[in-house]
Amino acid sequence: MNVQVVNLGEVITNENESIRGHGTFQKDGNLVSSVAGIVHRVNKLVSVKPLRSRYHPEVGDVVVGRITEVLRNNWKVDIGARHDAFLGLSAIILPGGVQRRRTSTDEMNMRNFYKEDELISAEIQKINYETFKISLHTRSFKYGKLSDGQFVTVPPMLIKRSKSHYLVLPNGVLLILGCNGFIWLSIPEESELKIKKISNWFISTTTELQELEDEINENSNKSIKDKNMDLETNNFDFYKKKEKMITKEQRLEICRVRNAVLALSNSFLPIYPTSIMLVCKKSIEENINPKEMIKQKNMIILTSEVKELIK
Repeated sequence: MNVQVVNLGEVITNENESIRGHGTFQKDGNLVSSVAGIVHRVNKLVSVKPLRSRYHPEVGDVVVGRITEVLRNNWKVDIGARHDAFLGLSAIILPGGVQRRRTSTDEMNMRNFYKEDELISAEIQKINYETFKISLHTRSFKYGKLSDGQFVTVPPMLIKRSKSHYLVLPNGVLLILGCNGFIWLSIPEESELKIKKISNWFISTTTELQELEDEINENSNKSIKDKNMDLETNNFDFYKKKEKMITKEQRLEICRVRNAVLALSNSFLPIYPTSIMLVCKKSIEENINPKEMIKQKNMIILTSEVKELIK
């Protein structure tokens, strides 16, 4: 995969048949970049994606966000975009089942579900481009409140959209890869989701990732059906933070994945399950401790296989 990086004012191509896209302009018969970034080509359309920019949301994106305000019937969520997103009261699973009507009592108890400064994972449901309103939903048990883990931020343009943004790595770390550059690392609970654990450090085909995502979605739907009765009887217990017993070894593995993400970000390499697992695998092969992974000389070694993969 050849990646063309251009600076401001640099000539991209002199082909007359090229169609000007975002981040480009015509000058003396040449197509010139108006921003510093990566060149994207779709047939004859040429555009440049800036190296540094805020997150541009798309419907269906998995995101990690922080609750900033509790409103009358929705929550305001910071997802790193130009505008805050909104999670409606009707877009979450309430005690009593997903199909129950929302009442004034639910509005009064909104802080029992989510409150300010809490982290959540969600999916973008709808975008109104006239009012710039971004609507989220958490109508799946793989989304919801996040606790007892590590929060990492990277430039959103480095996150590669894939079929699976929610998976368990071979070292037992739960990875939620937000398309907005917000990443969550934790240890999954046995009762949280029956997520397929990747047994190999390297996934070579997109077919395997597709099968993984299908199984996650299937098990998530089964989990919702199995827990409907629990929602009715446990009231708000589902939304209460459950403290996890995380061992020292598990914390070291979380640190390994976290530093693998930072190594990729520092090298400005794409961040997706395969690249993360390659860096983790390399750190094990080279016997590099997690705390030593973000040293400059070690980051060069750890990201070498990823650089070869994207050439």
